[in-house]
Amino acid sequence: MSETAPQPAIENEVTTAKEKLPIEYMNEARDFFAQRFSISIDETGHLTQPVSPEQIEQLRQWRRETFAAANGVDMPTRESFYQRTLAAVAFSPQHKDDKIQYLFGKGQGTEVALQGTAVGRIIKSERIPYRSHSDFDLYGMDESALSNYQGNPIFGGQEYYPSAKTKGLSALPEGFLHATAQTINLGGVEVLVPELELLFLDKLMKQETTPRQEGIDAFLLAKKYQLDAAKLHDYAEQFIVTPEKTRILAVYEGALGKQLSGVGKAFRTTSSHLSDELEHSPTVEEVVIRLNHDVATQSTPTQWYGVHTAWYVPLSSEDVDQTGLVINEDYRNRTRAQIALAQQNEIQESEQVHALIDSTLMAAETKEDKTKGELYFCTDHGSRYYLLPDGRTRRYKAKTQEWYEPQDIIVFVPNYDTLHASKPSTMSEDAFQQLFGENDVQLAQNLLAIVQDHGVNGRQWRISVTTVDGREIKQNAEKKSSQRLFLKFELAAQKQLFFIPVSSEPKIGYSPFDKRWFEKDDQHLSEQHLGNAIDKLSDKNQ
Repeated sequence: MSETAPQPAIENEVTTAKEKLPIEYMNEARDFFAQRFSISIDETGHLTQPVSPEQIEQLRQWRRETFAAANGVDMPTRESFYQRTLAAVAFSPQHKDDKIQYLFGKGQGTEVALQGTAVGRIIKSERIPYRSHSDFDLYGMDESALSNYQGNPIFGGQEYYPSAKTKGLSALPEGFLHATAQTINLGGVEVLVPELELLFLDKLMKQETTPRQEGIDAFLLAKKYQLDAAKLHDYAEQFIVTPEKTRILAVYEGALGKQLSGVGKAFRTTSSHLSDELEHSPTVEEVVIRLNHDVATQSTPTQWYGVHTAWYVPLSSEDVDQTGLVINEDYRNRTRAQIALAQQNEIQESEQVHALIDSTLMAAETKEDKTKGELYFCTDHGSRYYLLPDGRTRRYKAKTQEWYEPQDIIVFVPNYDTLHASKPSTMSEDAFQQLFGENDVQLAQNLLAIVQDHGVNGRQWRISVTTVDGREIKQNAEKKSSQRLFLKFELAAQKQLFFIPVSSEPKIGYSPFDKRWFEKDDQHLSEQHLGNAIDKLSDKNQ
């Protein structure tokens, strides 16, 4: 707690880094437009004044410089993703006259949902890595909304989808996308995307060609949010299976007659080709052998000279006459059975979407459950801490319904009275109060300011857990080997140093301090957090 406490050897500084929050990215995007284009956008994402033609031209040039790669595909960085999203909702508001003008769909809509927070949704896992998306497409556009949309000069050509369909879904009721639209809080700006269940199904049916290492977009939506499984299956039946069955039935209407006619056409075409090769009129058997071979060697089911290859039953010379007309009733019956089987297989394949939904949801839940662990303790602000099988801890913030990354080490800072009672005799009361305040509230405020100092104005505290002999420990397993632990606070640039005795186990009224180490962009980084006072211990820790 003072310089009389043990003094560990100073190691090389480990850079303390905490990934920026969406609101920080959005504030930076707002500052970007103000500083570069003199365009003022308020905290809710609305323009405070009209944009001039000159500013639109500057924005068009910004797009060409920022987004267009050599092949013309837009792949924004995280910073330009926020800039682009803010520009879209500011220059072409999604709400107008109490009506929704459009929704963000496909990759853009998914990324908005993954990076932001869906209002009113249970969040299972907050941190989903960002990845750039090439598509910036709009859903639920009608003619009036399209005519009012001002994004083309800024974003170039985009795909627009009407209100009755998406990239992967069809037969949506008119206005359904708008009526069920999901509001996403992206750094304080409200952004509209399709309902998460619809967005999940849309991405499940039209999966991206370059998924992230963590999985496809649909999986990540299920990993971050608690989706309604019953609604997913209901929507899948309405907007995927039923339309597909309708399409299949239409394809198979009059299929027998079409196939037999196609067999005759293919027979005659094959006979003509053989005549050129053999320089004589081929026999029925020769034509049949070549025709069967050519159909069998087609790599995928297709239409081939009028024959649907998936419906084809190999011919024999007794099945057709010299013109290719089917004369054998048994061949007709076998073709009819083959068509019925193909139809049944297609219908069954369309229904596999239900199994795909279940497996995707199960995969997302399985990964989450493995990292949850057992309840360790709760704080007076509703956060719950879990002890994982590998000894690390993980925090669930009930207020925002989000999970945080597992932490490598956790210790517990005493309340004010306990800390004051351990004050060294060499430390004056004034010095103690200057450092820690006069009560629990001031103690928490003072320590939190230090913990959250990430180098502002050149300052950056290095905080470490040390043993009584000055050894730094970084894993919870190492706590068992030491009877006394301290938090060491060091500001090397200003030669400031103090220690706080801490507990290795949670206690009512104490505050958790946790820390983790990780690598990002070839840098060795750390992240630290000071929690609120503990008000409940698990049964195992009482």
